[in-house]
Amino acid sequence: MKKLVFSVLILGAFCSFILLACDKKNDSKAIAPGYKSETGTGGNQNAGNITSTTGANPNPNVPTNNSQTPVGGLGWSFNSCGSGTLVSATSIVATRTTQTAPEIVTLNFLVTPTTGIYNVASSLGANNVQVTIQNAAGQPAGITWYGVGGTVSVITTSNSVNASFNSVFCKQALSANPIVNLSGTMGCI
Repeated sequence: MKKLVFSVLILGAFCSFILLACDKKNDSKAIAPGYKSETGTGGNQNAGNITSTTGANPNPNVPTNNSQTPVGGLGWSFNSCGSGTLVSATSIVATRTTQTAPEIVTLNFLVTPTTGIYNVASSLGANNVQVTIQNAAGQPAGITWYGVGGTVSVITTSNSVNASFNSVFCKQALSANPIVNLSGTMGCI
C-alpha cells in the first residue's frame, strides 16, 4: 500500500510540475519595438531598421562613391629621403593640407627602393610596395584606404626617389566598395 501511495504522490508532483512549466506568463515589462508615445519607453522609432545604437541614425561618415586622388602639383609636400647624397628612405610620404583634414599618401618599401616597377600589395616584399591614403579627396575624413592593385614605377638617383602610379586603386580595410584611384607622381629629395 505504501508503494501505491508513494507512486501516486510522485505522479501527482510530476503532473503539477508539467502544468506549471507550461503556464504562459504575461510579462508587461518585455522589450518591444514601438514609439515612445505608444509604449511609454524610448524604443526604436524604426523597428524595421536595426542600427548599432537603437533608434540612432546610421553613421553618416560612410563613403559611398568612388573618387580620384591625383598626387603631386600645387598643395602637395613630400618628405626627405635622408641626409647627404645617399638615398636611404623606405617610406615616401606626400601630404596635402588644403582640405579640412590633411590628405596623406604613404608608400612603404621593404628596403630603400631602386629604379624599377613595384607591385602594390598588402605585404612588404622585394618587388612589392604598400600604399595607404588617409583622408582621401572626395571621401569622408578619418578613413584609411589601402592599396590593393596596380603598380608603382620608381626612378632613383643618388639623392632622390620619384614614384609614378600605374592603375593604383585603394579600398577600405573591411569593404570592397567604393574605391579610390591614385594617380600622379610623388617622391622625396
